[in-house]
Order: sequence, then C-alpha cells, then structure tokens
Amino acid sequence: MSIRGLQFIKMMTPLTEGRKQVYLPVGKLAFLIMYLTGTNDAALTAAMEDVGRLRLVRNSEDLHNTDHEFYYDLTDLKGGYPLFSSTAAGAFLAAYKIPMALSGLPNVMDIRSKNEAYLDIDWDETALNVELTALSAYLYGFYVPEAVERYELFIHEQDIYAGAAGTLTEPLSGENFAALYMKVATPANLTGLNVTVDGESVWSGDEDILTAITNMMNHVESAGTWSEVLLTASGNPLMSIGHVVKLQAIFGATDTLSVRKLSIRPSPIDKVRSSLVHAEVETGNMIARLRSSDEQGRMSFIVDIPPIIRSPHHARLTIESSSRSSNVSVRRPDLTRRG
Repeated sequence: MSIRGLQFIKMMTPLTEGRKQVYLPVGKLAFLIMYLTGTNDAALTAAMEDVGRLRLVRNSEDLHNTDHEFYYDLTDLKGGYPLFSSTAAGAFLAAYKIPMALSGLPNVMDIRSKNEAYLDIDWDETALNVELTALSAYLYGFYVPEAVERYELFIHEQDIYAGAAGTLTEPLSGENFAALYMKVATPANLTGLNVTVDGESVWSGDEDILTAITNMMNHVESAGTWSEVLLTASGNPLMSIGHVVKLQAIFGATDTLSVRKLSIRPSPIDKVRSSLVHAEVETGNMIARLRSSDEQGRMSFIVDIPPIIRSPHHARLTIESSSRSSNVSVRRPDLTRRG
C-alpha cells in the first residue's frame, strides 16, 4: 500500500535533543511540514532565528543546507501567511513548509529506500533553552503516489559580508539557478544590487525597489524582507539554467547580505521513466492482480506511457506478473519494422 496524503513522521523535543536525524519514509514526497509548539519564559520570547538549522541529505549529498527561519520566510512568501505566535510567558507557535519543488513547477522526491534520505536537524538548544520552558516539534510529510520526480531542488546559502562601505562582487557557487533570495539587516545600508547570469544582467538597481516588486508579485499579506530574483524571463523555472551567476552589492555601511540560492538538477530521462513506472506500480493503475495468493499464473499486457519521458516516440510498458513477483520493463517501439 503506497503512502498518500499528509502523514505524521516524527515528534521531537528540541530543548533536550539538540541534533536529530530523521529518516524519511519511502514514497513520493511532495513537501514536509514542521509544526512547533511550546511555552516562552516569563520575560523572554523566542524568534524563528533562534530555532536552528537543517540539512536535507539524499544519498550522502546535501540537497538543502540552511536555517529554519528561511523556510518560514519562504512559506510566507510563496504559500500565504504561516502560523507564528510568540508572547512572554505565553505560547510559542510556528508552522512552515520544507519544499521538494519550485513554486509553480510540481515535483516530488521519489524515495525508494528507508535509508535514502533524511533530515539532519540542528536545533539551537542553547538559544531555545534560554527563551523557552517547553518545546515540541512535529514533522509531517505530504505524499503523492501518482506524481513523478522530474528534478531535485537544492537550497543553499552564500552570505556576503561588508566590513565597511564599498562595492563587493562575488560569484555564486553552483549552477542551474532557479531563484535567488536576498536581504540585509538594515535595508538602507545596501544602496545598489546587480545580478548577472552568464554575463547577462537580470537585475540592476535599488534593493528596496526589488523588495517592493517581490512583495507585490508574490501577493504577500504583510511586508516581507526578502528580495526575489527569478532567473527566467518566461516564467518557466526550467528555462533558468545558468552556469555563472555573480552578485554585485554596493554597501553604504557595514552589513551582511544574506543570500539563499535555489537551484535544480533535472532528472536524467531514465530516472524520469523509472519514476513514472514506479508511480503506476504504486497506485495499481496498470497492475492486473491474481484472485488468490496461492493461485499460480502469469499474465502480460502492454500499456502506453505518456510522452512525459521527453522521447520523440512513445515508449511502451510491459508488465509480467505472478502471485509473488512482478517484472517490469520499459521498451521503445521498433521503428525499423513496418506494416
């Protein structure tokens, strides 16, 4: 039975656990939700910046490596105003999304093994224990069995620090950038911002204007602090493949430009095809089941696979099944045969 819909994964106690590894269940994971609930100290209140950091690791590679606060801010920007409440001697509540897809481009992480992917959550135990008397964290995952993994989403950071007024130019590590998010603690300290992709300017101007455009284009319900640069003119994130991205930041005083990089790695065709077959098998759409587990028999049939596999010709799927096993193979039609 495949996992479908919103599923509870893990309950954690950040004040006593510090670092925690949580392996993600097998299935087609669309996104994760973190829900925090606790009680503030009588004189202090916790903030999202105090929660800590997390890494999403898959097959020993960091796909995500950033702070909880950015996930909360990205949820606010892309998904509507998320839950947050923090009052002295009262409740601390927060909820935010950890995405596997870019906004507007559906995708899942097709997890096949229980040891394939995990969250490495580094709760800031020191800061949280100063401000909170209790805190629990609940992790949920939303699973979509019929979906297909078309790419992997990377979220990393590369901050730029200015020790004094001046202009700093820095190339960003990585490639295949889909979006950049930037902010400074004091907006007045950043007087200009230029972004180039493979030598082409995609933004040049005042950071305050870019923030205003970001808030307007994302329909935010309260003033946001992040500036967004979508590295595409067409609105299709898959067209925003850039190899050399440079930021030029003009500082009027000492400050730090926080930078979050969202990039993609398109899945190879064979992986897309495999994920498509896996979706059909998981949902049982194409499987003819035997009437009894004791009944022996074999059956085979052919079904069309949609052209999502990016092939100029439709592939076909042959499934042979018995009571205890299934053999699945994908074949292209023999275009040399006629008649």
